[in-house]
Amino acid sequence: DDDDDDDDDEFRFDFAKPPVQSADIGFRISTRLVPGDGGKRPTAQVTTSSTFSLPVERGWPRDILTTQDVASNMRDIIADRFPRYAAEHWGLELRGAPPQLRGLAGGWPKASDSESKAATLVAVAFPLSLLPPLLTLKLLDEGKGEVSPQKQSANNDDQQNKPKPKTGDDEDVEATDTEAKAMRNAVCFKLGGLLCAGSEEVLLKVSCDETEIKKIDGEERLDIRLKMSLSQLPVAGRGWAFVGCGGCWWWERYRLPPLRSLFESFHQMIHDQMMLFYIAGLRS
Repeated sequence: DDDDDDDDDEFRFDFAKPPVQSADIGFRISTRLVPGDGGKRPTAQVTTSSTFSLPVERGWPRDILTTQDVASNMRDIIADRFPRYAAEHWGLELRGAPPQLRGLAGGWPKASDSESKAATLVAVAFPLSLLPPLLTLKLLDEGKGEVSPQKQSANNDDQQNKPKPKTGDDEDVEATDTEAKAMRNAVCFKLGGLLCAGSEEVLLKVSCDETEIKKIDGEERLDIRLKMSLSQLPVAGRGWAFVGCGGCWWWERYRLPPLRSLFESFHQMIHDQMMLFYIAGLRS
């Protein structure tokens, strides 16, 4: 027994690759309110982005990936993790989701299957029969989350009528006219529930793009830019449809702050933890 205790005291965790000095998080968030058409309520688009880093490993038989492969794998992992994180962050219960660590192929309800029940975020304090789910999620098939041709055409027309930005690195300006391109390979969830009442096209999109490989103190790291967007979200509930202001005050005061808090916290967690659990096994 004493020998077992000594072994426990000497236990240590050895990383496959030690964590690296991460790139600056560079967190950015922008919001845009879109007027409703045909008497519909205004909707909001929230776009966030940040950078995280992974240690690079080379030379082993398992190291066969490209930087794009790594970014795609991380996109799927992060998209699978976000609904679970949102439930924990807001003190809700996530129901109907696949087991953790199964990835997107692990059984998320598909939007293409009309008979499948959506995953739901519900308030634990209220019986499900008395309160509809606050949020429902269904995974869209790959490529189905792109901007519609009509919307993209309208976006391009709007951009042509606007003065060109002085610099090319302003994400707030680029978010509109490059939305289709930037999110073409994104993982997309179709959302519903009480928080989305009044809109049938609320989408959550997650994408990852490899940016560069850097060598710091003799160790390589891969920097990845994480982008997340929430689009077509009503700025307020149905009751505000009868108010002339359209509920924009409600959005700024009550809906945006919890969303901002969620996204900031999630991006910070990704920045701090991904390098502890994952590596970029790149082919030489």
